[in-house]
Amino acid sequence: MAGDISAALPTLIQRIEVTHGGKLDTLPSIVVCVTEACYNYYAAIPSSAAETLSDKRISINGAKILKEKRNAVQLFTHELSHFYWHSQGVDFQPRWFEEGMGVWVSNGGGAENVSVQAAERAIRSGATIHPTLHSGFWSYLTQSPSPPENNWHMYYRQAGMFIQYLHDNDPVAFTHLLDALRNTKDLQQSWSIAYKKNLDEMWLQFVKEIQGKSTDQNRQ
Repeated sequence: MAGDISAALPTLIQRIEVTHGGKLDTLPSIVVCVTEACYNYYAAIPSSAAETLSDKRISINGAKILKEKRNAVQLFTHELSHFYWHSQGVDFQPRWFEEGMGVWVSNGGGAENVSVQAAERAIRSGATIHPTLHSGFWSYLTQSPSPPENNWHMYYRQAGMFIQYLHDNDPVAFTHLLDALRNTKDLQQSWSIAYKKNLDEMWLQFVKEIQGKSTDQNRQ
């Protein structure tokens, strides 16, 4: 697992720099744990599969990843997105944004148990995440799935889909958002710089597009 991550690292760094719009000036310390005891020592949340802490370390829970048959490189890529923002001094932004960026850049890392199709069905049924621009440590901790409709994999998947929508719908505005975030260190300020519509309007636009897909499929 450590060898796979090491071999993929140059490509992953390039992917992060291209998608995030800036250079990775430093690299994280990477700890790959083969036992739960090892991971419990390094991680703040023992139940997680991978974690990035502000001390610039990425910890990989090898035992959990092997047990759940998940992709370590994919999860590491997700964490490398977090590390990028830490290295820019951008911490505790809205959880949907941080996790959504990680899912998007890793092609689904962290959301493996929920497909795009399943997330679309949930959104059409009204079981959605609730994006906000509120940032800060306490706000980050309290932004979580709403049980029983959403679990963490669903939360991550919907967040990643919204990030992809923002990118694909208007790549220029999305680039401006990331540029502004590097400068302001605050997503709320950056959003007002990059977008004319507020977050709620953009989320509703995203939801309507998914609902429209269902209508088109029914017509076929």
